[in-house]
Amino acid sequence: MLSVAQIAFLLILGAGLVLLASERLRIELTALLLIVALAASGVLTPLQALTGFVSDALLIVVGVLVMSAALAASGATTRIADWIGHHAGASEWRSLLVIMPAVALLSAVSHHLMVTAMMLPVLLDHARRTGIAASRLLMPMAFAASLGTTITVFAAPSMLLADTVLRQAGRPGLGVLSLAPLGLALCALGIVFMQLARGLLPRRRTVALDPAPAPAAGAPTSPGRVLRTIVILAGSIGVAVAQPRLAAAAFLGGGVLMVLGRCLAPRAALRAIDLRIVLLIAAAVPLGLAMDLTGTGMLAAQALDPLLAGWGSIGRLLAMFWAAALLTQLLSDAATTVLLAPVALHLAGSLGPSPEAAVICTAVGAVTGFLTPIGHHGSLLVMRPGGYRFADYLRIGLPLTALASIVTVCIAAWRWPLTP
Repeated sequence: MLSVAQIAFLLILGAGLVLLASERLRIELTALLLIVALAASGVLTPLQALTGFVSDALLIVVGVLVMSAALAASGATTRIADWIGHHAGASEWRSLLVIMPAVALLSAVSHHLMVTAMMLPVLLDHARRTGIAASRLLMPMAFAASLGTTITVFAAPSMLLADTVLRQAGRPGLGVLSLAPLGLALCALGIVFMQLARGLLPRRRTVALDPAPAPAAGAPTSPGRVLRTIVILAGSIGVAVAQPRLAAAAFLGGGVLMVLGRCLAPRAALRAIDLRIVLLIAAAVPLGLAMDLTGTGMLAAQALDPLLAGWGSIGRLLAMFWAAALLTQLLSDAATTVLLAPVALHLAGSLGPSPEAAVICTAVGAVTGFLTPIGHHGSLLVMRPGGYRFADYLRIGLPLTALASIVTVCIAAWRWPLTP
C-alpha cells in the first residue's frame, strides 16, 4: 500500500513528466511548478524543496556555461574550429579522424551544444570546399560532442546529478576526472565505429545556413584575451581535480574571473546562463531527494527485483543503461537521470552492482542513447542542415548505443567493482 507521501510524489512526478515531454508549458515554468508542488504538498519542507538552488550541480553548470561563452567570445573556439577545418583534409576518413576527437575534447570542458553549433558552419564550409557530403560529417560530429561529455563530471548535467544522487546516499561521490577512462573509451569507440560504419551514413543534399555570427560578446578578441580565457579555464579544472570538494567554487569562481578578467562582458555572462538548464537542475535535485525520502525509489527497486532476479550484476547494469537510453528519447538526459538514478541506487543495494556502477551506467545511458534525433539537442541541431531523416538516427544510433552499453558496463564494473 502506497503512503500518502508516495502518492503525492508520484502525482507530482507524473504531471511534471507529462509537461516536460509535451512542452505545453515552458520548461522553466514546469521546473518552478515542480519545486512549489513538492513544498506545498508537504512531500518536502520548503528548505528541502529549494536545495537544488544551492547544489553543487547547479553552481558548476552556471560556471561552465559562463566559461563556455567566454571561450566563444574570446575567439578561442573559433581558432580551434579553423584549425580543425584546416587539418581535416579532403577525404572522409581523415575528416572524421580529426573532427570527432577534437569535438569530443572540446565538449569535455565546455557545453556540447555550443561546440556543435560552433562546428556546424565550419563543417558545412569544409564540405562545400572538399566536395564531401555534409551528411557524412554532421551526425558523427554531433555524436562525438555528446560522447565527449562523459569524459568529465561537469560537462553534462546528468553526470552532475548522478554525483548528487550518490552524495545524498552517503557515498563519496565522483571526482572531476573519475569518469575519464570510461569517457575516453566511449569516444574511441565512436571514432572507430564511424570509420567502420561510414557506409551507413546517407549522402544527401544539405540545407544552406546563414553565416555564423562572429564572436563579439564583450571586448575585441586578442591573443591576450584568448590566453587569459584558457588560463582561467585550466585553473578552474585544476583546482576541481586537486580538490573535488571545491569543484563548485572552482567553476563558479572561474566564471566570475572570466568577467573580471574582461574575457566576457557582464551582460554576455548573464545571457550565457541558460535558465532552462539551471531551473531544470534546481527542480531535479529535490525530486531525487523526495524520491529517496518517501521511499519511492526503494519501492520501484523492489518491484523490479523479481524481474531482474536471474540477470546477474552485469545484466542488471545493462538493464539500467537501456532503461535510461530509451527514456531519454522522451525526456532530457537530466530528467532521465534524476528519475532512474535513485532506482539504480536501490537496485544496487539489493541486487549486487556497486552503487557507483549502477548510477553511472544509468547516467551514461541517458547521454549516449542515440536512437532518435529527439534524444539530444545536438542531434536535432544537425538534422535539417544534414538532410537527415528519423530512420537515419536509428540505423546508425542503434548499433552505436548497443556497443556503448557493453563498453560502459564493462568499464563501470572494472572501475567500480561489483559487490558479492
